[in-house]
Amino acid sequence: MNEHAILCFRQQLEAYQETYKHEKAPYVRAYLLATLHDLDMQHTTQLCTSMLATMSFDDALLRPWRDFYAEFKEKAAEERNDPALSQLIRLVCDGIWFSDMFQLEPLTREEKTLLLHRILHLLEEG
Repeated sequence: MNEHAILCFRQQLEAYQETYKHEKAPYVRAYLLATLHDLDMQHTTQLCTSMLATMSFDDALLRPWRDFYAEFKEKAAEERNDPALSQLIRLVCDGIWFSDMFQLEPLTREEKTLLLHRILHLLEEG
């Protein structure tokens, strides 16, 4: 389940990275846009279910997520001279998912979109 969720997200990530390969920070931008796409298509449930199942049964099942996040950190560092902004983007995206997953005052669809577009603007300024 985790590997499938990561694969689906990675496919969106790669598609956006190809689209924006000539823009500033294409990988980090793609991560943000793939998150926005996931939220728009309401695939968040897939991620939430995957993460909940992982945390509930076996810590070792978190390995695919750890590897994915390590990859993000490495690729973001290659294209950005501002690791703090890259991590801000990742943590905002994760925060949106996690607030939905645990129903911790989740944002409305409009609020999510507004927040992610604001973060995208920071990336473009950066």
